Amino acid sequence: MMDRADVTLAFLLAYIVAAALHAGLAISIQRRGYRAVEVRVFATANWMLAAWHLLQGVEYTQTLQLVELRARWLSVLHGAELLVGGLVLALFFQLFATFERRYRRQAPSLRAAITTHVHCRRRAYIPLAYGGVAVGMVLYAADSAATGGILERLRGAIGPTSAYLFGGSLLFMTFVLFPARPGQDKIPVPALGRAALLLSLGLSLGLIALWHDDHSRRVSLALLPWLNLQSVAFCVFLAFLRYEFSFLDAYVSAALRFLAWTVAVVGAYFLYNRMHFASLGYGRYLTSSLRIGVLLLAVAGGPWLGNRMVGWADRVLFARSATLSDLLRAFARRLGRARGLSELVVGVGSDLSEQFHAHSVQVVVGEQIPEEVDPSSTRIRLPLRCEGSPVGWLLMGERRNLYPYFDTELRRLEVVASLLAAAIVQLRRGEAEDEAALSVVPEGELAPEPGPSSRSPISPRDLEAAIDREWMAEVLEVGYDVADRDPEVAVEVLRRVHRIQKHLDDEGDRVPLSWELRFAQDYLALEKLRLRNRLEVVVGVDPRVDDPAVPRGILHPLLENAFRHGVGRQLRTGRVEIHVKAEEETIEVEVLDNGGGFPVGFDPQRLPEDGGLRRLQEKLERLMPDSWRLWVDTAARDGGAVRLYLNRS
Repeated sequence: MMDRADVTLAFLLAYIVAAALHAGLAISIQRRGYRAVEVRVFATANWMLAAWHLLQGVEYTQTLQLVELRARWLSVLHGAELLVGGLVLALFFQLFATFERRYRRQAPSLRAAITTHVHCRRRAYIPLAYGGVAVGMVLYAADSAATGGILERLRGAIGPTSAYLFGGSLLFMTFVLFPARPGQDKIPVPALGRAALLLSLGLSLGLIALWHDDHSRRVSLALLPWLNLQSVAFCVFLAFLRYEFSFLDAYVSAALRFLAWTVAVVGAYFLYNRMHFASLGYGRYLTSSLRIGVLLLAVAGGPWLGNRMVGWADRVLFARSATLSDLLRAFARRLGRARGLSELVVGVGSDLSEQFHAHSVQVVVGEQIPEEVDPSSTRIRLPLRCEGSPVGWLLMGERRNLYPYFDTELRRLEVVASLLAAAIVQLRRGEAEDEAALSVVPEGELAPEPGPSSRSPISPRDLEAAIDREWMAEVLEVGYDVADRDPEVAVEVLRRVHRIQKHLDDEGDRVPLSWELRFAQDYLALEKLRLRNRLEVVVGVDPRVDDPAVPRGILHPLLENAFRHGVGRQLRTGRVEIHVKAEEETIEVEVLDNGGGFPVGFDPQRLPEDGGLRRLQEKLERLMPDSWRLWVDTAARDGGAVRLYLNRS
């Protein structure tokens, strides 16, 4: 059972946590540099609430007679409570009086009548509210002893006056201020949050009813914190619905992690002090072991609980169903399937609309936004820039759940905008380059690949078999990370990705060997980028190779095998070599890596059914039966080696 000291300490800690959360919200607002008067008033209200909770913590200890304050200091405490509490209510009244001009309510109701009345007379009511606070403080300063006596008699007769004033005002403003925008009362999260806040305030009124039933001491343990700590939820919902702060997701995530750590520490403290087994034979050792286990559990349980709470907030509070990896995979899929700029733009817009729950998404190619675009239908305008030059605009409309675009959504949109701008540039640049003629050149040199004469998309199943989407998403993410330092990198990444997809997706079973070598060059360049330059590449071509026709995509399984089962599993710098040699009747394609080699007992005759080498065997058997041979070196322990022999005829 928890004793009185533990309960008191827990509630005092709750007051400190509440003060820290209000101060954190105010600091977050001020760091953003908002200039709107209403936002500054809201930040000031949170500073006042932080001070209010600290004063209420002192009041709490005084109520439980844990601290005996002299009459002089008790008078100062009551005066500070009246001043801060009155200022908080006056500030929220000012917000209430000025909110109505942002979201005027058309439907006739009591709430609409109140807000309209207060808004129309706000020039008189707002000074009157602050004047009432000033008059109250003057009266208190004139005769603080008499005023303090009145407050003490009221406390003895009806209960905690400050809690009545604060909790009752929050209850009234909950009814009046929520919802912030027409339609938000039908959205599950705001509606449930409002209902939970009202339920909590209702329970508070029920506790007040018990004040006179000879339970004042018990009620005082929970009533004062219960009524006052609801201000945190009130301000968070107000910031979420009214102001639509973009940083609120980061604030809520940090607050949840902070609360998780607090719960873990308090729980560890509670268990730690109740483990006493000294009376047993080995009780001291058992007590020490269990206490150490509790501390370790708190250290591990705090982050675990925080991550779970943040994940819950992402799913429930912020309605996030897609991660950054999902966005990059979708972009990679659109880039691979697109047969032109217009198809890519339409596909990316459709993906963004689905993943961000936006009513409309428009991608404008060009420096200027067309005049026919309605400004009122656009919530976010992101410029598409590449190498410092404007390429176009990404226009995001209202979200279907009426949520704002939080910082997480904005950062993800910036990633997509950067890659989309690079894709637009590379699609414009690549046409002339893709049509250049090719020939196999001496060892160490590779000519650019010509564009195929016909293009057609392949089925999603074939596409997934061609390129791993997780690999593609990781490449795009790394390319975006380095694009800030070198914008040309993003263009080069998109150019190589597009060439890889075109090479693997186009029609025609056979292509010149030089096309396959250019594919290998692009693939290895992207792998080097993905591995942060921890890769050495060597490509050697025998001058006697006369550029024969080979099955399309034969190098992809060999390279994929070298990375997935070779250099990709080690921390040291990897090395991949490709050697093409000409024999009298065959062409030898050898791929070497410095990985761990093939595992002991590996049977080249029984390759895994879902492996790349097995797919390569099936393709070769279908396209050129009895004209190929695959050799896997299982003896070497300093790396892996795979050789493919193709008949010339």
